[in-house]
Amino acid sequence: MKLGGVVVLFFASVLPNAAESQGSIAGRVLSDSTRTPIPGAELIIAGSTRSAITDSSGRFVLRDVPAGMRLLIVRALGFRPDTSEVELFDNESLSREIFLRRRITTLGEVNIRDSAPSMSPAKLMEFDERRRSGTGGRFLDSTVVAKWVNRKTGDLLSTVPGIDVQRQRSAAYLNGGRAPPSMRTGTGFRPPPCYMDVYLDGAPLALGNTAFDVNSINMAHIAAIEVYSGAANTPARYNRTSAGCGVVLLWTK
Repeated sequence: MKLGGVVVLFFASVLPNAAESQGSIAGRVLSDSTRTPIPGAELIIAGSTRSAITDSSGRFVLRDVPAGMRLLIVRALGFRPDTSEVELFDNESLSREIFLRRRITTLGEVNIRDSAPSMSPAKLMEFDERRRSGTGGRFLDSTVVAKWVNRKTGDLLSTVPGIDVQRQRSAAYLNGGRAPPSMRTGTGFRPPPCYMDVYLDGAPLALGNTAFDVNSINMAHIAAIEVYSGAANTPARYNRTSAGCGVVLLWTK
């Protein structure tokens, strides 16, 4: 538009910015055995600040969830946590019924055995097996994790050799420090970030040099952690082409 011979330009900065693609997830959390509602269950979208608590009828709503493939974590006192992948498109509203299994505690005869205690959840069996076999990773078990329960996950991982924890406000990102050849720059240049692959209970949270905020996973929910500095000592199941930056496996209680 011209005013008195002067061309007036309207820049994108004065126009409303396009909103980030988002959607919502709503539904109920129920007991797997009785199909009764579970009030007070916590739902978290891993890697984001989005969370919700179920009401007295087990209902929840997660709003403004970033679109894409997301990992939904559900926890409730007395139940086993549940993790599942959810694909969400822009402006989509998903409906989910989530069933949690109760933790079973059996009281009976007490037997004293001369053996090291085993981590009880079945999903931690592979953690125990790799720790015993000495695969070359670093293993932070429940004894270590318990000492950091009131700190952030990035604080604990910053003590592990080979991990450069990059902090940005309250977030913490894991830089493996040693970029694979395809990512390295010439002498005299600072190498680009080499973000580690991150898994939660065996499910991928961030792969392929993707920054992931490990502080979004509360230390109170973590049972054990495995750290592998490079592809050479990474278990085959988690050894992808991006594993040259390192791999971190987070295991929940």
